[in-house]
Amino acid sequence: MLGVDISLDACRTAMAAGHARVVADVATFPLEPLVGRVEGAILSPPCKDWSSTGTLAGYAGETGHLLREPLRWCLMLRPLWTAWECTPNKPVRARFAADAEVLQRAGYDVWTGVLNAEDYGVPSTRKRAILVAHRGRTVGPPTPTLGGPASMAHALGWDGAELVSNYGTGGDAQRRGRRPMHMPAFTMTGKCGRNKWAWPDGTTRPLSIDEAAQLQSFRPNYPWHGGSTSQQQQVGDAVPPLLAAAILRPLINNESSAAA
Repeated sequence: MLGVDISLDACRTAMAAGHARVVADVATFPLEPLVGRVEGAILSPPCKDWSSTGTLAGYAGETGHLLREPLRWCLMLRPLWTAWECTPNKPVRARFAADAEVLQRAGYDVWTGVLNAEDYGVPSTRKRAILVAHRGRTVGPPTPTLGGPASMAHALGWDGAELVSNYGTGGDAQRRGRRPMHMPAFTMTGKCGRNKWAWPDGTTRPLSIDEAAQLQSFRPNYPWHGGSTSQQQQVGDAVPPLLAAAILRPLINNESSAAA
């Protein structure tokens, strides 16, 4: 499995966790040497210019043009299967729907829609636009995990506090959301370290990077690299592993897992 990412810190994190990485821009990365060698392509364009918590600059933004890359990669490499994800804002969903039609004409069975991470055992809320396609079988949304959403308390192994969001609610920036630990956490963003724990006695402390990662369903003590700002961004950018596993499992299904 080979990953391509322009962030050196993200690549160092992945390599420390045992994953091969190349530091490169996916828009200029040479695809010709990979033609005929890629079984699966996992493609995750940055959502900064599309997300409601980002710039909303769209294609005019710094990374907005990368939303076009998944289709280019797939038409060039012709993988057996592919899985894409991005923020579920309307322009992204429209792009995925249009690209799905192109992939269908290219011989793929395609499903695209929005999935909720908490439906797949992730102890935090997170909606993502997803596209999955396969050239040899019918595809659809993954089956949700039985038993309902996981809680912060179960994920972290302790209880008794509330998580206070960095963001306001109902349009009021001063009215921070609060969730008890028997619920899933708020969506972890690139500013996840600004969330706070609050106890009944008035004690508070910031959410740690490791706790934020565990609430994304990463294992404890994941080897994040870079400074605090970079690590928070990596946690916020990541697809929760449990959600990723649910999406990829039906596509791979005991086949060899060579992917790019």
